[in-house]
Amino acid sequence: MVKARAGDSARKGAVATKVSAMVGKAKLPESPAEAAHADEALPRSVNKNSIPDGIPTSGRTWKVKQTRRSSTLHRSGVMSHMNKSFEEKKAAKEKMERIKAFEKDIKEEKLKKIEAEKARKAEKEKRRVENEYKTSVYQVINPSKLKTMSKKQLRLVKKTAVNAAGQVELVNPWESKTANGKGGKGSRKK
Repeated sequence: MVKARAGDSARKGAVATKVSAMVGKAKLPESPAEAAHADEALPRSVNKNSIPDGIPTSGRTWKVKQTRRSSTLHRSGVMSHMNKSFEEKKAAKEKMERIKAFEKDIKEEKLKKIEAEKARKAEKEKRRVENEYKTSVYQVINPSKLKTMSKKQLRLVKKTAVNAAGQVELVNPWESKTANGKGGKGSRKK
């Protein structure tokens, strides 16, 4: 059993007057039996959806009454594929493929620029070291004198070696490997 609220009868009266004004001289059903045949009582010119329901109980008059189920309005998730036709899906897929190809081209171009920049920097550093060596003033130091030098003096010492191409190049002074890769510190067996 449903209990009526305080303002319900006033609202129902307001709705009844609005409906009867819209319908004209059509009579509103008073019993459930008459309500079943209420559609037949309405004139053909009046649409059922055009009859106002009155003021909503919540008081939010700006809200639009839902006429369709929300599941049919928008399908999301697993059912989202049902929103589009085959042609729309095919066009969307082709568009995505074009976008991905374009993105791939941009990434490849970016990587090429980075690689070119790295190569340019390496070449520049190599030239700088070569030019530094060419313009440097040097003297040959007896290796036995290295043992008596202080740390500050040892920082200024640069060691050179002749590579396979016959060019003189700077090498790490603290590496004491011979040409065959053996020898030096830590090579002795204990």
